[in-house]
Amino acid sequence: MIKKMNTLVINAADDKILFSLITNIESYTTAHINSRENFDKIMILILNFLKEHNSNLDKISEIFVNQGPGKISSIRNSIAIAKGIAFAKNIDLYGFLSEHLNDTSLDQLVKIDKKNFTNINLIKPLYSS
Repeated sequence: MIKKMNTLVINAADDKILFSLITNIESYTTAHINSRENFDKIMILILNFLKEHNSNLDKISEIFVNQGPGKISSIRNSIAIAKGIAFAKNIDLYGFLSEHLNDTSLDQLVKIDKKNFTNINLIKPLYSS
């Protein structure tokens, strides 16, 4: 029997806030303008995104969050949100770098050996100037 994995990806290092939900069968992505207004309601955006795709935080088994380089405030906020969700729901959390996305799509990102990623206790943002 194949273990059902649902992965949430949060990527806010650039001009858009991207959320992706990746399951064993399908993947979904949504984008929002990277603005203070959207970060003020980021949990609502995440919950609504999951609900639109018949999911919720209880169904998420791992979270990937972009550590940068990129926009300082956006990276800091998205890591804080990801850490909060992971801690509250006991979900595995991995940090990835923007450069990981140059070679692969988000769908493939979650299939890469997790030893290449930072775990929750080691996530440190990389800020660009």
